Amino acid sequence: MAFNVKKGWPLGGALEDSAKPKAGEGIVAGMAIKKDSSGELVKATGAALEVSYMALDNQDAFDVVEADKLPYILGNAIVQTDQFVAGAYAVNDALQVSTVGAEAGKLVVHTGGTAPTWGWVDELVTVDGVSMLSVVKPVPMGEAQ
Repeated sequence: MAFNVKKGWPLGGALEDSAKPKAGEGIVAGMAIKKDSSGELVKATGAALEVSYMALDNQDAFDVVEADKLPYILGNAIVQTDQFVAGAYAVNDALQVSTVGAEAGKLVVHTGGTAPTWGWVDELVTVDGVSMLSVVKPVPMGEAQ
């Protein structure tokens, strides 16, 4: 797992929050997540009208386990993540959360279907030998600005 916040957090205008992660969900930093009907964080699925965020930490991290809260970015940030489906990506590609069950929480090039646009590719980078997407994450529609 590799994840960096390039711009917007902890200072600079990113919107963040925290909530209880669903037990056994396996959320890792840089993954797209959402709240389920009980308000717990789960992996995002790319469903139509889904509002999703980016996990700032691993679900099994000591601080997350102790507080029973997982911090996440709602938007207004540029992030670098390795939580994407392998494939061809280009600068300015629109991204969505994968709708394939085994790829839940991972980003993929937008297919033009009903899945909401999650963000856009800013650049392709390699950090410490790990291929990552640098992604512009706007504030999700319907969220406070």
